[in-house]
Amino acid sequence: GGTVATRFRSDAYEARVEVEHAPWGEWSGAFGAQLGARELEAVGDEAFIPPVDSRSAGVFVLEHRAFGPWRASLGGRVERMRHEPLGGPVYAKTASSVSAAVIRELPVDVSISVNAAWSERVPAAEELYSNGPHLASSAYEIGDPALGVETARHVDVGIRRAHGRITW
Repeated sequence: GGTVATRFRSDAYEARVEVEHAPWGEWSGAFGAQLGARELEAVGDEAFIPPVDSRSAGVFVLEHRAFGPWRASLGGRVERMRHEPLGGPVYAKTASSVSAAVIRELPVDVSISVNAAWSERVPAAEELYSNGPHLASSAYEIGDPALGVETARHVDVGIRRAHGRITW
């Protein structure tokens, strides 16, 4: 019918400060901090998640420099996330990420790159506290407040051409 059975409200705010610094020897880059807040609420007959207030705070750094014909970059981030569901246990975890990359320019505007990263992610409120049918997606959502921090590791190698009539 034409009636609304459940209303979802998700108000989110983020603030970020990034500061480029004077070179440290051969290294140049930036550091900064980021704060976030989110209020999630589902009200109605089909609500499958309790109201949850989430807060995050993180710091990061990104540095780069040349090594002859190679360019290198290093990055790191640490973030603390806290989810507070109404009437449920607080979930607070810290996630970290680091990355490194090297790029070599070759003739004819071609470059090769190698990237490696180790990153972590704290579960979202929906992954922790959902419990019931989500009729809009035709799924039954089951959260798990015992979830840990998710970890991913990857290495990739690439070749690209960024200038000229043909690019890839």
